[in-house]
Amino acid sequence: MKPKIIFIHGMFLNPKSWDAWVNFFEGQGYICEAPAWPLHDGEPSNLRSNIPAGLGELNLETLYTHYRGILRGCLKNNFKHLLVCTFRSTSGRSSACPPTPAV
Repeated sequence: MKPKIIFIHGMFLNPKSWDAWVNFFEGQGYICEAPAWPLHDGEPSNLRSNIPAGLGELNLETLYTHYRGILRGCLKNNFKHLLVCTFRSTSGRSSACPPTPAV
């Protein structure tokens, strides 16, 4: 069974930044998900013109809790193998890391 791939975008992006990668890997038979950070979901042009209230207060603990819930949900739904890909918005580089068993 192929692993499920979770794509996590960086601070100044949203899930649309992963669209080409999601399409590519889904075409290869993988199940993919690119969940938005809190307050980052939607069309980028709309987000730029209507900045969500509370965006400036978003912190690392909120992000950790958000993505921990997503990863735990995957494990509860019998996805035993996950590949998590992240995009670091400050460096413009992507990286992949295996999840820890204690998600």
